[in-house]
Amino acid sequence: MPTTQVKSNLAKLLATENLTVEHRKVSTASFNVETRVLYLPIWEEISNDVYDLLVGHEVGHAIYTPNWDFHNTGVPQSFVNVVEDARIERKMKIKYPGLVKSFFAGYKELNSRDFFEINEIDLNEMNFIDRINLYFKIGLHDVSTLIPFHNDEEHRLVRRVGETDTFEEVLDLCKDIVEYVESNKEKEETNFGNEIDPSISGDPTMQVSGEDKEEDKNEDETESKSEVENERPNIGQDETDYEDYEDQFEDNGDDEFESRTDEAWGRNQKQLISNDGKDHVYISPPSVNWDDYIQNVDEFSKIIEGMLSSIEMDIKVTDIPYMKECVEEWNSSFTQFKLDSKKAVSYLVKEFEMKKKASEYSREQVNKTGVINTNKLFSYKWTDDIFLKKTVVPTGKNHGLIMYIDWSGSMHENIEGAVKQLINLISFCKKVSIPCQVFAFTDTRHYDVYEKYEVKLDNEIVVPNNFQLVELYSSKIKHSDFDRHLFRIWVLMKSLVRRSHYCPYSLGSTPLNESILAAPYIFKKFKSVHKVDKVNTVFLTDGESNYPVIGRRKDLEDQERSYLSRKSLAYNYYESVMCFKDPKSGYSMIDIGKGTNWQSRGYAITTAFIKYYKWITGSNVIGFRLSQPTDIKHIIRATNKNDNTYRREWSKNKHFIIDCLGYDELYVLESSSDFNGEKAVIQAENGATKSKIRNQFKKYMKTKMFNKIILSKFVAQIA
Repeated sequence: MPTTQVKSNLAKLLATENLTVEHRKVSTASFNVETRVLYLPIWEEISNDVYDLLVGHEVGHAIYTPNWDFHNTGVPQSFVNVVEDARIERKMKIKYPGLVKSFFAGYKELNSRDFFEINEIDLNEMNFIDRINLYFKIGLHDVSTLIPFHNDEEHRLVRRVGETDTFEEVLDLCKDIVEYVESNKEKEETNFGNEIDPSISGDPTMQVSGEDKEEDKNEDETESKSEVENERPNIGQDETDYEDYEDQFEDNGDDEFESRTDEAWGRNQKQLISNDGKDHVYISPPSVNWDDYIQNVDEFSKIIEGMLSSIEMDIKVTDIPYMKECVEEWNSSFTQFKLDSKKAVSYLVKEFEMKKKASEYSREQVNKTGVINTNKLFSYKWTDDIFLKKTVVPTGKNHGLIMYIDWSGSMHENIEGAVKQLINLISFCKKVSIPCQVFAFTDTRHYDVYEKYEVKLDNEIVVPNNFQLVELYSSKIKHSDFDRHLFRIWVLMKSLVRRSHYCPYSLGSTPLNESILAAPYIFKKFKSVHKVDKVNTVFLTDGESNYPVIGRRKDLEDQERSYLSRKSLAYNYYESVMCFKDPKSGYSMIDIGKGTNWQSRGYAITTAFIKYYKWITGSNVIGFRLSQPTDIKHIIRATNKNDNTYRREWSKNKHFIIDCLGYDELYVLESSSDFNGEKAVIQAENGATKSKIRNQFKKYMKTKMFNKIILSKFVAQIA
């Protein structure tokens, strides 16, 4: 199946319609008028033109064919099928001119394959309704086949087929065609094909609905009428004045009231369907209230202050030396860190202003004002440069930052380094007036993971009830409370490192995927509050995400409750093509779970979610991955890049940059004590040579810059 067409042509086709399209392992296309979902079979071994033709045809039914019961029209269903096909295809070609070429080439290809099964049939002897069907499906597109019509009345009826605008007109016309067929039934039985007016039957160039095409059509053999009925979109019920005709057609059973080519159209479409192709599973983002999973910064501050109050109370009551030492160490280490970080923050501010000025200079435009510069008037004889000039500097975009930090158990060794860089980043944003918001993502809330959760849609991603985003910092923090709030973050870090029983938080697993899916909601609120032009989003983690789980609603016997059947996207659906779609935004992505094992599938799923976030928000997304040497091969393999290039970079610098996995830039850093800055010292022995001292100094400076890499890269992005 040409998936590129699904992602490009079909997306453009439906851009202005309230429709979603799903490819399923089904025998016929169908359309759910309530959910506005068009289900298409999985076709194989067809060209792009035929694929676009079939999709365009079915989309036409979805858009233009009403919710009607074909059985209560009072006319043969095959008649309605043929005339309605002509109507909706004409409307599709008018609405989407790009489809005209696909219809032309697609029907021509199908005719060459005898799709309508007419190679051994004399077209003059075919039923009138079959010749109408062939004219509008083949005759308008393949001049090698001329469709004969026997008299002026047939020409008039065919012209009306090409001019129908509404479905009611289709039914009226079908009634007239029935009356014509009945009135000429005896004549056709005796003289059909023998008494044709040559001046009429040889006119294949009749104009229909403004299309100057020759009337040509190929025919197909018949399948059962019931099979063709299943090909049509779901049609509702409507009482009409055609019911008197219904019994008549059911009783007589005459071939004149059947369309063999319409039956062949339905039957041969089934032969294009893949029998071995993988079924498509469409998953959708969670339809939850994300506020239920977000702990805002005010609540976070109250919790930390409550923890400090509890510690102080216990110290007063029990006079525990250990706790006194902890509190004293927290205060002294934070004070010392603020002093040490001033230079780093000031350096970053200076670097930011320099890069900002350089960017502004590169965008400067010097324009002539049209006003004469009197100081240059003397030179008018040899130069035209005598006018005043004005330098225009285009206004740069206002930037904001949203950062998500992994709060998993494996981050224990890196928490201190991450928080140090975080505080520096917050201080930098504060100094240059960049709005900033920071979240820690974890899954340690004390809830039954799935008990209270019910999905609203089948195959909707489940958000575990223990998932939580803790807002560590927001720019709404008052200036008077800024230092105190940084201390709260510092205390939290220290208590997590010591695994203090006073700490109200704990480290869990890695719900990165849930955080990415929640990010559009946070982005929207952030941009609305701070009125920024560009938002930079940062995800910092030391491992891959938990694998997402999807749920299905299954009605119980009482139809008042539903239960959740959960399946993992990484471990299930190996035999299916996973597709991600957002009904609200119209975003869709096919085959998001590519991979030979659960690990590679996990990478692919997270990549798909990041691409979705970028598409829906337009945000610049930067990733920081703290990695052990054993993880590098898996990361590099997932990038589909040159292994040796990145392995050499890692071996030399202990970090490298990748522009893949959905991120604009992914910085892979070594997860070690270097990240915490513990090894940033010069180790040179007495009597060491100049060369050894120089190498030790280089190593020291390299480590110092390594500790600033997150801030440096962020500065470069927003400058």
